[in-house]
Amino acid sequence: MEIVQERDLELLSQTPLFSYLSDDEIRKVCRETNCYIKQYSRGEFLMRSGESISAAGLVLEGRVAIYTAPGYDGIERIIAEIGIGEMYGEPFNCLSYQVTPISVTASTAARVLIIDVRELFDLKIDQATSQRVLANLAIQFAEKITLFRGKVEVLSQPTLKKKILAAVKQEAEYQNTLNPVIPFTKVSFAQYLCVNRNTLARALNELEEEGELAIQGRNYRLLRPEHMLFVLKSPQSPESGIHSTRSRS
Repeated sequence: MEIVQERDLELLSQTPLFSYLSDDEIRKVCRETNCYIKQYSRGEFLMRSGESISAAGLVLEGRVAIYTAPGYDGIERIIAEIGIGEMYGEPFNCLSYQVTPISVTASTAARVLIIDVRELFDLKIDQATSQRVLANLAIQFAEKITLFRGKVEVLSQPTLKKKILAAVKQEAEYQNTLNPVIPFTKVSFAQYLCVNRNTLARALNELEEEGELAIQGRNYRLLRPEHMLFVLKSPQSPESGIHSTRSRS
């Protein structure tokens, strides 16, 4: 375990939880909550379903995968893979769950800020900073709701190919690109969609043959204009004209 280092402050200030806080305010929050940093090796559990939960985690380095508790078949299925600046476990920590209903493992070597979210509700610091932290926490919860809503939307599609297209479109919108990188291996993508790997491979091949997607490794590109219409482009994007032009036609 280690305490928050000076080199961590810039990164923390860019995360939803610590947005709009000065370095000094971030230090105060870290001291008040007794948070600390922990290193994890690839494949190591950060949180295991069925165990008690006393804190949440904010990823400072690396990537981690969030899984459901085992189903009737004993299999844990992936919900999402998150990276630098993102959090896991905060809703369950905040609600004082006796046991956690998710598992979290390190997809790569990871460095994580461990923080008891409940401590944020009783910070012994100035009111303005405390209110800002609580507002940030509300935004963090909203983002987590969006994450889980996304999976519900994907799994509610009537066919596997539509599930795949919905998942790719969500990543395209999140990454603000028509050529998103899917944050899953083929095995974990199959788990995410609740199918086996061979079934997923056949569906992906069919989508490529039908001109819906172009796939190279983890890079997936939406090829149909009606899909591109829903990909939000920023003014800085070299392809921003695609969205605006086709929206008007």
